[in-house]
Amino acid sequence: DQAYGIGGKYSVDNYSVGIGYESIDVSGIATNVTTLAQTEFNETVDSWILGGSATFGGFTLKAQYGQGSSQSLDLTQYGISGDYTFDAFTVTAFWRSVELATAGDAASVERQPFGLGVTYDLGGGASVAAGVVDPGGPADLDESTRADIGVNFNF
Repeated sequence: DQAYGIGGKYSVDNYSVGIGYESIDVSGIATNVTTLAQTEFNETVDSWILGGSATFGGFTLKAQYGQGSSQSLDLTQYGISGDYTFDAFTVTAFWRSVELATAGDAASVERQPFGLGVTYDLGGGASVAAGVVDPGGPADLDESTRADIGVNFNF
């Protein structure tokens, strides 16, 4: 489907603040989490997000908050993350909360994923990265913890 977005960022010294807006046309089939009834949908989701960061020596802290809505759903999200860089290593941790409420459903679905990652800078634009994340979904979705490792190249 189609999407467009716009954003801006202002930075001074070790601090930054940013804001963004996006509009996405989505279509598909929605399943009611209570009755399991399926409904076809085609609508536009409009979202905005506000974030900021601060760096103190090797530590960088980030926070974000955003909301989105369409005809049949409301989305609220917020999260925090932190990076610590020493030598050629960067260690990252994050936590996020995402709540999706749909019209007609008695309850909303909330996820609270969290994770931990590490990157080792090999030099010359190459790095090795590994991470693990718990998707933080409701217990009835039976989602498992995920991990990955790979090599990144920046040209």
